[in-house]
Amino acid sequence: MSRNNEVAGLALTILMIAIVAYGIAQYGTYFPRPSFSPKQLASTAEGSDIIGSMGAFLWDNRTLDLLIQTLILFATATGCTAMIRLVRSEK
Repeated sequence: MSRNNEVAGLALTILMIAIVAYGIAQYGTYFPRPSFSPKQLASTAEGSDIIGSMGAFLWDNRTLDLLIQTLILFATATGCTAMIRLVRSEK
């Protein structure tokens, strides 16, 4: 490892320690505090349609996240397929 990489690593480590120390000093050790909203939680009572309510919550509130995750999974499958393909050499 070169000297420049060691210095950069040390600087990043010190910066991260300073950020964590600031966060603990500012917000305490319970950062971030959980907040629950009754309208966002799925009903878990007996006989409730939890699968439907979770699907509705995801598509209503997290549509972009779901589409990006789908794109990432498709790209991963494409990359894995490309890695295991047979390469024929020219003779």
